[in-house]
Amino acid sequence: MLMRSEGWQPGFNQAESDMAIYGSLQHADVTVGTGGRLTIPHSMRQDCGIQDGDKLTVRMDQGPRGVRRLVLWRKERDEDD
Repeated sequence: MLMRSEGWQPGFNQAESDMAIYGSLQHADVTVGTGGRLTIPHSMRQDCGIQDGDKLTVRMDQGPRGVRRLVLWRKERDEDD
């Protein structure tokens, strides 16, 4: 999960980001649990329409100075869902 929206890290410069056109709507600190599990805060799940059983796509980006961040989004649901 985005540790702070858009992958905030100490020294992270939004101006260097290729995704700087997106503004942070929310941020939260989360703890990585057993097996790499993350809990997405309830308010974020609601705002993104994430429901139990949804599949998410996770991508790792790297900025020009080597700063890495995780970006995730909800995959489109099948019509059968």
